[in-house]
Amino acid sequence: MVPHLLAEILAIKVGLDYFLKSAWRNEAMLIVESDNKNAVDWVSNPDNYTGFFFFLVKEIARVLSYSD
Repeated sequence: MVPHLLAEILAIKVGLDYFLKSAWRNEAMLIVESDNKNAVDWVSNPDNYTGFFFFLVKEIARVLSYSD
């Protein structure tokens, strides 16, 4: 189960990185979707997550909040 969760979190990070480097950054709003509700909940509310991927989740949340 852990590799699946890691894959979901990394997919969110990769998608976010691509979006922020694209021309769409200033033209559109990013909607984060995942097959795993927990992954979306964690990056949306990182203070509620204390698991193994804590630093990765916090980094994604930081970038999301910075780009608002």
